Amino acid sequence: DRVAERSHVVRKEDALDLPPTNDINVHFDLSTREAKAYKEMAEDLAAELESGELLEVPNVLAKLMKLRQIHAGFLKDTATGEIHNIGTTLRKTVKDIVDVQLVGEKRLVVFAYFRPECDLLADSFRRKGQKVELITGATGADERLAIRQRFLDVSRNKERTILVAQQRTMSVSVNELVSAQHAIYASISERRNDMVQSRGRLDRKGQTKPVTFWNVFVPGLIGDIMLQSNLHKGDLEKALLDHIRLAIR
Repeated sequence: DRVAERSHVVRKEDALDLPPTNDINVHFDLSTREAKAYKEMAEDLAAELESGELLEVPNVLAKLMKLRQIHAGFLKDTATGEIHNIGTTLRKTVKDIVDVQLVGEKRLVVFAYFRPECDLLADSFRRKGQKVELITGATGADERLAIRQRFLDVSRNKERTILVAQQRTMSVSVNELVSAQHAIYASISERRNDMVQSRGRLDRKGQTKPVTFWNVFVPGLIGDIMLQSNLHKGDLEKALLDHIRLAIR
């Protein structure tokens, strides 16, 4: 109450004259193996791995997390920490955007939710003449700052650079991403504020060009549901539970 008496709130769109933003939705289909794992997990709280082993989860909350992982192309065994590669469809779709549709861009940001997913995406981008930077929860504060500063300083770091970032680690107090005009969302956080804030790292004071956000997902599956709920302020919990109920009918 004391703060409110001395505060004045202004929306960003009313205070800053920023270039326009645009969203492009990029759809893909799961591979046969990915679709099988997704269906099994949605219906039975378990998915069969390539080895024949069953990876089981104890409840609906764990199931939702595993469905998000399968959508991203991997499964993590919670008990052992082992990462199982389920497929590469999403990563190939993101790579096509980077290598074909945005080939002329010197700076690109790729946001993802899971740390293993960030590692897999970064590995897929590495090639001669292209620098890949990686920031996750495991990246130390000093290294994060150094990466951000290299990303901003295009005149000294002229090599094409792709920054792969775990969404939540880059959602606040980051000003250096204005050197990019495109951000690709391979997967998103369940917290709407993470998406709003991460988009704001490009769409902010200092940005001089229009910004495009590329949203990559399978229509009707968990990535689509989470995106629509975040963009339109929907009831995410209800939407996810409805998705599960439909899957087991």
